[in-house]
Amino acid sequence: MGGAEDRDEAHNQNTGIIFIYHSEKAYEKQKYSLITSIKESAMENPLLFFTDKETERLNAMAHEQLSYLIEGSQKEGSSALAKISLTVDEEFKEEGNSNLEHIWFKVEKVTEDSITGVLIQEPYYIKNMHEDSVGTYPTRLITDWKLYTDGQVISPDDVYLLKLP
Repeated sequence: MGGAEDRDEAHNQNTGIIFIYHSEKAYEKQKYSLITSIKESAMENPLLFFTDKETERLNAMAHEQLSYLIEGSQKEGSSALAKISLTVDEEFKEEGNSNLEHIWFKVEKVTEDSITGVLIQEPYYIKNMHEDSVGTYPTRLITDWKLYTDGQVISPDDVYLLKLP
């Protein structure tokens, strides 16, 4: 939010404001609170929801810029994370819902066709999968990614930074 004159060294990155609903009742009444109202201990494995439209945008960008993830993750000293969309367990499926859980993996290997990674969080809706599980998935399931290289964190949204001199 704001313009160039609002930026300084500490605020010269992608930013956003996050509000929360403390309960379903608060959601129904559209009574939201600042995220700082949550106890820090509750933030260890937060569940964040994005609109379907935002998820589609993230997915499209992740695939459009996939070559940067593939090349960048092979660079010495680099590492990467990828968010993979996996189908939730049958008991959690809801009619009219995408029934996908988007969870983060540390990338071990990625090609144009597949990605292998180590799960870095505990899933909420997939009971037989746990943190530190290793899996290989088709790249079409990638929803988002982060590349850690040359002291930068690069995402599909700001991959242009890799092209700067």
